[in-house]
Amino acid sequence: MSDKIAVHNTDTNKIEYWTLEEVIDYINADRSEDWSDYDEGDWREGWREWVDPDYYTLVEQTGVTT
Repeated sequence: MSDKIAVHNTDTNKIEYWTLEEVIDYINADRSEDWSDYDEGDWREGWREWVDPDYYTLVEQTGVTT
């Protein structure tokens, strides 16, 4: 099983398990051409700035190093 990041969906109140790639894709989705993509090195910053706590919150992290 690949490493997953547990996120709480604030709309459904359910825990979902995403890969790091899915997290990064979500942060970077639907941005302008001037947007600088977040990556494996700074995804937590992007998550805090653009996602948490409005849509999803991080529950735990397993197997992903930053």
